Amino acid sequence: MTHIAKAIEGGEEIREPLAPDRTVAALPDILAATSGLYDRDVPVRLAFDQMQRGTVAQVMTPDALVLMTHAVCRPYVLRAMGIRA
Repeated sequence: MTHIAKAIEGGEEIREPLAPDRTVAALPDILAATSGLYDRDVPVRLAFDQMQRGTVAQVMTPDALVLMTHAVCRPYVLRAMGIRA
């Protein structure tokens, strides 16, 4: 059996309904609490520009926002040691 098949076989289904609508609604507040992200009619972050030898506001693309969201919000499930649901 391959490693992937073993991982799938040993996985557990999360039975609690996920609430993506509440998660998405809370996301602006979560991202606002992180340092270096600002709202200037569009989301921007502070970045060092070597050509200008200083800090500039860089527009965040949708892909960059997704990456930042994944970096800030790492989902996990709490489980008791030795107990399987």
